[in-house]
Amino acid sequence: MPADPFGGTARNWGWQHTCFRPKGPDGPSHSSTWAPRAVGQGPSPWVFTSIKAMKFKRVLRETLRFWPSQIPIADGKPTAGSGGVFPQLSRLWDRAEAHAQTWSEAHQLMVWAAFCAWHKAAVLRRKTGLGWVTKADLDGKYLRRKYEESLFAPGSAYPRQMLRAYRREVKARQGRIRRSC
Repeated sequence: MPADPFGGTARNWGWQHTCFRPKGPDGPSHSSTWAPRAVGQGPSPWVFTSIKAMKFKRVLRETLRFWPSQIPIADGKPTAGSGGVFPQLSRLWDRAEAHAQTWSEAHQLMVWAAFCAWHKAAVLRRKTGLGWVTKADLDGKYLRRKYEESLFAPGSAYPRQMLRAYRREVKARQGRIRRSC
């Protein structure tokens, strides 16, 4: 786990909603919170077979299976600003990461984006005094934005075919939207 500039680990910083996961050539930077694999370890064997056919919705649907349908957040503690620390959510994030290790890098990145969305929902639900967050509470636009921010972050070392596959999907989706108008 990378250390944060304030002396703790990235997990106990009290997430702000500006989190993104850059993956540099030497692994994650200090602002990163998750590394899909150890530095020097090769890509998953699934990467080259599944990236070309990657569809955001399919990867999201498959990745959400790594998470339970609802997560207790009563153990959460708010932090300064708009963050919070949710130990149960962090444990489930670890478990989702472990599941994603045998899938493609697109799935591993989606676990990160899903965690950001779960965390945002947990912060909002906790502020209203609720003790649970469900998949229905996730903000899909926020999740997609976190996925894109990390995928296209400066210095990102995701495979070129992964970037191209996502751009092709976005372009095809935009073409379908224009034709339907």
